Amino acid sequence: MNANTSIVPVVPSESAPSSEVSATTAHMTVTGFPSPATAGTAYSFTVSALDSSGNPETGYTGTVSFSSSDPKAALPASYTFTSADAGIHTFFATLRTAGSESITAKDTVISSFTASQTGITVSPGMVNHLILTRALPTPWPLAARMGMRTCR
Repeated sequence: MNANTSIVPVVPSESAPSSEVSATTAHMTVTGFPSPATAGTAYSFTVSALDSSGNPETGYTGTVSFSSSDPKAALPASYTFTSADAGIHTFFATLRTAGSESITAKDTVISSFTASQTGITVSPGMVNHLILTRALPTPWPLAARMGMRTCR
């Protein structure tokens, strides 16, 4: 876990079906998105449901949705963990805005079961097209070059 990963415990007063978050599920993490990253490039990151000891919560089958501080980010669709995930799943996202960005995963039933990877430094990407325009000269310089006289 890095210093930019937030851990939010599940609030005991909130309840969910036992198939989603068990009593031992303590928190979720979002890790692994590289920093620095290049804008416009897809990178992987991992969402993990962990018990109070930091071990994967293999019974977690909740659904997570994604958001980002980057309004132009391409994020994964909401995802429902399966028993085969064993509490850990890898996703891909593309951040498109240069600067310091974050990615957040949030359980769709228990709002406090959320995690973010913050402080992702996104560098500008490569230019993928260039538009050149040429300003047309005014009539006077063109006429002067041609030896013509113009009236104004």
